[in-house]
Amino acid sequence: MPEPGQFGKPEASVAGGFSTMGGGGGGRERALAAKNAVRANEDQRMIGGFSTYADPGTGQLNQAQFNRVTGRTATNPYGSQGFFSRVFGIDPANIDYSNITPGGGQGIATLNALALDRFNNPYAERNVLGNLTGANPDLGIARSGVKPGDYTSMGTAKSYRQDLSPVGVGASLFTSLYGPFGAGAMIDRGTRVTGIEDNIPVSARTGEPLSPARGGIMDILTGGQTDYIGEKTGTMVNSMMDFFTPNQQTTDIQSSDVSIPMSGYSEEGRYTVPPMTTEDIDVYNMYGTPPGLY
Repeated sequence: MPEPGQFGKPEASVAGGFSTMGGGGGGRERALAAKNAVRANEDQRMIGGFSTYADPGTGQLNQAQFNRVTGRTATNPYGSQGFFSRVFGIDPANIDYSNITPGGGQGIATLNALALDRFNNPYAERNVLGNLTGANPDLGIARSGVKPGDYTSMGTAKSYRQDLSPVGVGASLFTSLYGPFGAGAMIDRGTRVTGIEDNIPVSARTGEPLSPARGGIMDILTGGQTDYIGEKTGTMVNSMMDFFTPNQQTTDIQSSDVSIPMSGYSEEGRYTVPPMTTEDIDVYNMYGTPPGLY
C-alpha cells in the first residue's frame, strides 16, 4: 500500500489571494514566468541543497535540513512538489494545507517525517510509523513511495521491470491485448519495481539483474513485455535465416592442388616450355597432346 503523503492533494489556500480561475492576461503571464523560473531552478537547488546539508558519511539529512531543501513547512507537506508550486510557481511557504490535512499541523508533521524517512532509508522494511513498506533490500527493491527520479541518500531512484515466469509473461500479453481497455497500462505499472542508482535489483526467480523499464506506448500495449517480444522476434528471425541458408561445406584448397611443377623451368627461361622427354614425344606423336596436359 502506498504510504501516506505519497500523492498530492489540492491546495487549501494561497497567501495573497492568488486565483487560478479567470484573471487578466498580465496575471497569467506573471504566473507562467514564475512557474518557469521555479522549474528551471528546482533540480539544481535540490541537488545543491542535498550536497550542502547531507551527512558526509551517510548522505542523510535531519528534518529541518530536509524541509529547507525540499520547501516543506509546518503548513505545507509537499513543498516545491505541490500543485500550485509546480504548475504556477508559487513559493511553497505561501501555501497552507493545514485546513485540509487530517490532523492539521500534527498530520503535516507526520507527512514530513515520512518523506524524510523515504529519503534517508529507501530500503527500510518498516517506516517511522512501524508499518511495512514493501521494500526488499536483499533483492535491491526500494520501498513504496520512492518513485523513479526521486533523490535519496543513496542516489537517484530508477524503474526496473520485474522478472516474470513464462506463464506470467503469457498472461500479461494476453490480458493486455484482449482484456478490458487500460489493462495493459495497469499491468505495465504493476510489473515495475524501483531500485536506487547503480544498485540494480535482481530477480527473485533467477538471481539475475533486472532490466530497466522502458516505458512508452509499446510497454502500455504489451503490459511491459516489449523486451520479451523483441528478444523472441530476434530469435525467430535468426532461425528463419539459418533455415533458408544452404549448409555449405568449406573446401580447404592447398597450394599444391593448383601449383605447376617448376622443376623444369630455369630463371632465365621461366616463360618457355621445358624440354620434352622421350615419353613426351611419344605421347605427342600418338595423341597430339602437348606435355603437361595429359
